[in-house]
Amino acid sequence: MPSKFIVIILTIFIFIALQFAERFKNKPNFKLWCWLLVTPAYLLTTFIYLYAFQQVNFTDPSNLTEIVRVALFITGLSIFIPFIRQYLAKLIPIDSKSHLHTITLVLSLLLFVYFSYHLDPRKALERLTSSSNDHIEQLITVFLPCLFFSVFGVGFLIRRTKAQTIARLGLSRPKLQTFLLGVSLCIAYLVFVEPTLKYILKICGFVDNPDILNHIKHHLQNTSKNWLEILLLGLLPGIGEELLFRGALQPRLGILYTSLLFAVVHTQYGFTTVTLSVFCASIYIGYIRQRFGTTTTIILHACNNIIAGLAAYLNYQ
Repeated sequence: MPSKFIVIILTIFIFIALQFAERFKNKPNFKLWCWLLVTPAYLLTTFIYLYAFQQVNFTDPSNLTEIVRVALFITGLSIFIPFIRQYLAKLIPIDSKSHLHTITLVLSLLLFVYFSYHLDPRKALERLTSSSNDHIEQLITVFLPCLFFSVFGVGFLIRRTKAQTIARLGLSRPKLQTFLLGVSLCIAYLVFVEPTLKYILKICGFVDNPDILNHIKHHLQNTSKNWLEILLLGLLPGIGEELLFRGALQPRLGILYTSLLFAVVHTQYGFTTVTLSVFCASIYIGYIRQRFGTTTTIILHACNNIIAGLAAYLNYQ
């Protein structure tokens, strides 16, 4: 796969070009400019796909993981076909004629391919044991792209004003009742929803590699050694991930598909029951976003992470 830096730079260019194209698409005098903006965006998206496609190993056709990757590549490229998008528009709330929605869908499928390389349990253990000790830097390097793509991905400063961007992301001015609601919904999840999910997974026979679980627990302890790390563990993912997934993506991709993406990007330590729990938690948070807005989900997410960090900190002590 291309390096993360190259992918981020190319994706930034793609979305800036598409936002300008969206702004001027209904102005007759700018049709040529729109074409000049949209064409490079499609070419760069195709380049990223073809570059990633070279990483697939065809030497073992019996390898199910490789077959799935090939299927994902083909599915992603098929989204360029108009009637495929028209069908998808019946399932998720996208505009099948929008270049922005088209490329967002294509690149989202590439996420599944990228994170499928994380599913090897041996590699998962290697990442856990060799991860950097600078956990604050890791949090920031994830937070900043999430913040950028959520805010500028919906057209801030290009086709939306500050007020329009805030409304599009589902944000509102935080009030005491919003804070209390977010905390209450977090407690409800921890007390009722999460234990129920764990029980269902247990009776369904899902069993994790104990080595991976122990390393995940150790990793969480390492990221929660002091109050600053615990606070940042709550705020940075809470704000960044909620703005991107619930604020920017969910209104266009729907709750289920957004939850799949959310679960996929949490497979950095392999596929475990935690991944399934994250998917179910994302559906829960998705409905809360739909009912109460993104500000409430940010508080819920941050509260959940802080509680997890506190538990790890107390256990570490």
